[in-house]
Amino acid sequence: MLPMTFVLVLGISVLSLSRNYKEIYSARFIYEFEQNLYFTCLVLVTLLYILIQQTQSADDQLGLLVTGMGIQFAGPAAIFALTSLMPGSKFGPSLLAYFSPLCSLLMLLTWSYAMVRAPKHAKVAVIGQSPAWAESALSPRSSVI
Repeated sequence: MLPMTFVLVLGISVLSLSRNYKEIYSARFIYEFEQNLYFTCLVLVTLLYILIQQTQSADDQLGLLVTGMGIQFAGPAAIFALTSLMPGSKFGPSLLAYFSPLCSLLMLLTWSYAMVRAPKHAKVAVIGQSPAWAESALSPRSSVI
């Protein structure tokens, strides 16, 4: 799932850059590109979270890590949407300048909580018998040459 997400985001980015190659350094293009990228990443993180919930995984840390990514992308995407709804407003860019680092901080706090305090309920797969090459590699040798 993760490689497919990366390929999808990369494809959308390349498509957008190739269509607007002449305007690549304009402020308007960069603003719209960032808006589209945040929204695309937010949709993909939401799909990832839904898939995790449908698998009924007992891994709370994974859910919190994905939630942190959702916080990271949801805040700026919401500010971009709010700015698009009020095109004449002057507070949109300044609100984005303050709110985006706050979302990054909340993501890092969520990830820290996931690593330090979240219960670890992940199930470990147990294999009945290990392969022959693993047994010979792990067995203690009686003599060293």
